[in-house]
Amino acid sequence: MNKLKRGFSEGSKSWMETPKEKNWLIPSSEGFTSIIPKIKIKKIHSIEEFEETLKKYRTRILDNWDNSVCKEFNEENWKRTTNLIETVLKNLWYININIHIPIILPYYDSSFDIHWENEIFHLTVNIPSVLNQLVDLYGQKIGYPEYELEVLTRYDLVETVINSWLKKIL
Repeated sequence: MNKLKRGFSEGSKSWMETPKEKNWLIPSSEGFTSIIPKIKIKKIHSIEEFEETLKKYRTRILDNWDNSVCKEFNEENWKRTTNLIETVLKNLWYININIHIPIILPYYDSSFDIHWENEIFHLTVNIPSVLNQLVDLYGQKIGYPEYELEVLTRYDLVETVINSWLKKIL
């Protein structure tokens, strides 16, 4: 039983948990990293540019999807992943925090990793393919260990966690 769930009955669920040990330094989808170029930090000027970037990611992922190693591509999970990214970016851009579109990488279990990385911070969010499974987040502000973020939380709370953390470190 993890630290945050101690004292809760099996019937009550914590909205946030401490994740199990995970090596975040090893990319989950090493084979895909070379086919998805990193986007330079720039503000997207229209929703059309944003949607076009997501279409490129989706095409590259589907063109390289290996059903012998990975579960089938999960369309519903793709939509949840891209909706989360869109909502986070719109909220940050609205308050003039200029942040780039993250890289989206598939994981063998049909989940998706969202990677934001620049000279200031690194943030990885794993959106599981199972609807009620908790979302895994890990973030660190480069050179500031006190700003490390490592939690499991429900999907409906991920946006709030990401926005709060990014506002604090940027």
